Amino acid sequence: MNTGRVVFAPAVQWSGVKVFTATKVSARLLLGERFTTWLHEHPEFLITEIAVSQSSDSRFHCVTITAFYSPRTSSSASTTGSRTALEDRDCDE
Repeated sequence: MNTGRVVFAPAVQWSGVKVFTATKVSARLLLGERFTTWLHEHPEFLITEIAVSQSSDSRFHCVTITAFYSPRTSSSASTTGSRTALEDRDCDE
């Protein structure tokens, strides 16, 4: 597995995770657009970190974009309260 990671706000504790995955070529080509659309639809989230991973076996190549986020309020951005996980999958099971 190959992974690239960018941390945008190291001092901010994340409270949620959104995962985008795709294995089919057509879905992989649109993965960035799906992620960008989600970002525009959720301006209330501060993206603290993004990880992009690629894994494969003999038949499939899976690309995953994982976004770690926190609400854009100063009081909740620094707390370690409950965390939320959201997933947007387009992988073959």
